[in-house]
Amino acid sequence: MFMTRAVDSFTLFRVVLSLIIVASLLLPIGLPFDAATQSEGLAARAVSYLKQGKLDLAAQLAKDAIEQSTSLDDVARATITLSLIDAKRGDVQSGQARLKRLLSSIPQTNPYYANASKALALLSSGGSLMASTSQVPPSVSSSTADYFDYAITPGQVTHWNLTGMPMKIYIESDANASRLGSNYKQTVLNAMSEWRKAVPELRFKQVFNEDESDVRVTWKKTIQHNRIGESPSIIIGGKLVLSDLVLATHTPSGQPMSSEMVYETAIHEFGHVLGIHGHSPNADDTMYWQASTTQRGLTPRDLSTMRRLYSSVPDFTNDPSVSMAQSRRQGEAVYAAQSLYQKNDYAGALRLLAATLAERNNYTAHKLAALCYSALSDVDNAIVHYGQSVKLDQHEPKMSYNLAVMHLKRADKLGMKHPKYRTDVQTALTIFKNIQTKIEPEFRANVALGIRECEQALSAIANR
Repeated sequence: MFMTRAVDSFTLFRVVLSLIIVASLLLPIGLPFDAATQSEGLAARAVSYLKQGKLDLAAQLAKDAIEQSTSLDDVARATITLSLIDAKRGDVQSGQARLKRLLSSIPQTNPYYANASKALALLSSGGSLMASTSQVPPSVSSSTADYFDYAITPGQVTHWNLTGMPMKIYIESDANASRLGSNYKQTVLNAMSEWRKAVPELRFKQVFNEDESDVRVTWKKTIQHNRIGESPSIIIGGKLVLSDLVLATHTPSGQPMSSEMVYETAIHEFGHVLGIHGHSPNADDTMYWQASTTQRGLTPRDLSTMRRLYSSVPDFTNDPSVSMAQSRRQGEAVYAAQSLYQKNDYAGALRLLAATLAERNNYTAHKLAALCYSALSDVDNAIVHYGQSVKLDQHEPKMSYNLAVMHLKRADKLGMKHPKYRTDVQTALTIFKNIQTKIEPEFRANVALGIRECEQALSAIANR
């Protein structure tokens, strides 16, 4: 018996400063690991590994992308990737069949329709995709030490800060779940504790107030897409702000879950909560993407993967100085404000952000506030919040670029005769020069144009 367990764009505008400069604004979207974003990351990594010749890894990620996706685009991209992998392995017919099925199921207006058509033409013509079997990496077997490369989807290490232990767990009371037995909450805690075999520093404490919790365990009778567990996570401002666990009390067909199945599902989903955001490619492992009767607790590969994860420097982790309840409140406020921003309700978005902005430590909140103020033509406040976002994250040169553009907008508004005109232009020039080698190559022409126009403006002031 198998059941699925699965769990920034640029707008161009012009700034006149007795000159014209093209500027790009980054849309302030955080990186929630929801189904759509997760599948997008999986599909992108599958393409990357295909280019590297890592066919088994690419195939597994593409299959995961299709399984977890709620986006037709992600399904199409992953399917094209799988067809090319088929061809590289010498099974051109399978690749062609995949593409034909895809082309018959997506509209011609889909952005990947043309790509699928080109891939089918390439496979039909023989192309240059064929590869000898000696070039195909061996499949991942149970003898492989771990599946770390599969675990860090979408390519970044995420785990909890161990200095914040014990992790406080709130388990919702539920009438359906209680039918599993009076100790159903203990069943979940016992499942979580299995991961301490890999990382003894992981410690857990049950709390009975949701507002005190780091992780919330909730129940649903059934879960969409044939799942029996979910583990929604959200990362905002480079920080893990939400990582919860949802368990089904009934199978997709409506049959009550057994205590044993809930236990195994809780182990799997808590593996995601702890930071394994991908799946093992081996069906024996608990972190395989499907549940089966062959799985009996954590395998050495599961434990080795978690151990290696927590031995790695994280790209994302929680802030142990801030309670997860507080982080959740901030994250939910930013998420809601982002929705209003996308509906052009900038004033409403700013009202929702007020409390989070007062704490001054949320990168995405300041980035979103800057965009709202820009849309409202409030350049002064846009500068304040772009400046704060840059202070909070020095590794995002596009935010520095936006800050420079705002200084140019203010200079234009003040006019050349204003005493602060030169200060704003000089500030913009300094920022442009600082980021010219750090920003992505496709935006360096914009930065070079900004430098040139700032220098011309300063020269014009000196020659007055």
